[in-house]
Amino acid sequence: MGDSLRPALKMQNLHVRDITRDASPASVKAYLEQLGGAGCKVVLPIDHNNSDKHIGHAFLNFNTFQESKKCLDKYRFSLKFKNQPAKLMYAPIDKHKAFGPKSYKFQIIVKNLSEEVDVEMLYDFFSPYGEIFQCKTDIDDFQQYYGQVTYIDQDSVAMAVAGADKTRWQSSVIEVTQHHKAYMAEEHDMPHTPASNTGSSDHLASSSGSRSNAHTPQRGALGSASSSGQQQQPPPPPPPSVSMHQRQQQQQQHSDDLSEYAVSTPTP
Repeated sequence: MGDSLRPALKMQNLHVRDITRDASPASVKAYLEQLGGAGCKVVLPIDHNNSDKHIGHAFLNFNTFQESKKCLDKYRFSLKFKNQPAKLMYAPIDKHKAFGPKSYKFQIIVKNLSEEVDVEMLYDFFSPYGEIFQCKTDIDDFQQYYGQVTYIDQDSVAMAVAGADKTRWQSSVIEVTQHHKAYMAEEHDMPHTPASNTGSSDHLASSSGSRSNAHTPQRGALGSASSSGQQQQPPPPPPPSVSMHQRQQQQQQHSDDLSEYAVSTPTP
């Protein structure tokens, strides 16, 4: 059985993205409270540099997964603020896995897509193969129209490729493949292990003896050094280094701060 995004999501909460900042915080919050209903807690982070502006994200915290799913199914493609569309999806608690390189193994790419296919049509066509986290249509570097679908369960990717590749849909025959960067997800999943010597004991003994002979000063040389008053200085300590994990933590600090709204905010 393949991997899943479910541990990386808090599925009883919804994340609203790409809210136009032209909409006032009061109007956004009032609309989301109406959309969520009485059992929903709306969290709308405010811009620290401008208290009259939000940051373009909000969270709808429900009591149950069933309530959040009902809201998501109803408003996934119809949510707009000042006639500008916004994205609605399950709230991530691990943005590295939900949106970073680890997410590639949950994605398919749909090439040779007819331009009359919009995001909602793409969602409806590929939903039978598994639950979808998000999807989009776009134009690649070669000006070709394509679709991208992110499933919640990795097994759905293989099912979609097997079931939909080389299928005639609308006015074209589509090509469905796993995301070409899926290998990056596997690389991020591999634990880091420090390099170690794996030679035989005889080889290690001989090599250690060689190193000992190479670095042990001769008695005559040591006597001449001490007699001349010269002292050998110890080598300087290595400069401090920052691990890959620390760099990733620094780069993702803003994302992690944002995610805590979906995790730590209590639901009434």
